[in-house]
Amino acid sequence: MININKTTEPAFFTDIKNSPDVHNYDDLPAGCSNSLREHMLQAEQSISNKKYCVYCEKQLPSHNACYCHLDHARPQNLSPEKSLDYSNMAVSCNSNGTCGEHKKGKYPDNVINPVDVDPSDYFTFDLMTGKLKEKDADKEIFCKATIEWLNIDNYSLQKFRKGIITVLNNYLENNPRNEVKSIIESTIFAQPSLIQSFLQQNSL
Repeated sequence: MININKTTEPAFFTDIKNSPDVHNYDDLPAGCSNSLREHMLQAEQSISNKKYCVYCEKQLPSHNACYCHLDHARPQNLSPEKSLDYSNMAVSCNSNGTCGEHKKGKYPDNVINPVDVDPSDYFTFDLMTGKLKEKDADKEIFCKATIEWLNIDNYSLQKFRKGIITVLNNYLENNPRNEVKSIIESTIFAQPSLIQSFLQQNSL
């Protein structure tokens, strides 16, 4: 999961919300959600000019709504008062069985909400398996609840991360140690939280 530093909502959204005909998210005019999604990907979910799903960190194209959607961190059915709350919105991928598609209107106790807190304070990675794990024992309950809520540690994601870790270890083994960080940061753009965890765990 990536950390989002929510910006002030864009002026066009403020103007639309002030319309007397707009009472909830479903009342937004055609194209508004796409404009919001593109704005958030560019302003809040972009790292090194690459844009990512807030939950699984899959790369997303801001111009193609087929690959992503505007997600309400606290689902609208449970928190209708947050339906138009910009601070409750992020962009998720449309992958089946994971992330925003897996939530299905649920918001269990103890989940890590990336629009409220920094997920890197809770999560790290097992660099042998690619599995997500808690940073400290006292964070285990939050990490387990979040993984179950979003299904962001499934076999496919673990396999993908493990492939990246293999490449990272090859860089570490075959390059001068003082050059490894710059090589990694200039060549690998997938899974930014995994990259940072690898650098930290290897004191790079």
